[in-house]
Amino acid sequence: MLACDRFTTECLREKNAAIMTRSVEVGRACATVCGFAARLMWSGSEFAPKACLLCAEICLKCVDESIKHDHEYCKVCAGVCQYCADACNRMVANHACYLDTRVEFV
Repeated sequence: MLACDRFTTECLREKNAAIMTRSVEVGRACATVCGFAARLMWSGSEFAPKACLLCAEICLKCVDESIKHDHEYCKVCAGVCQYCADACNRMVANHACYLDTRVEFV
């Protein structure tokens, strides 16, 4: 989460910040969802596995975005996000019995 916050802040400080717009958007989303998923896990929420699925997906998008750039903060973000995605996927696998991905429309 903090790596993504730093990533987005540093992207905005770049001389060509306009070319990093997508990186900023993904980094912000990643930081937000990671914080949300962490809070649900800490509280033992039944919704944590679903949040972790989303977190893993967004973390991998953030990895894809951050490796497009050669800055050190981008490399750090990619490493942290890959670790987070792996951890979220392990968490989901360990709690698969709680995960119901069906969507019902009323």
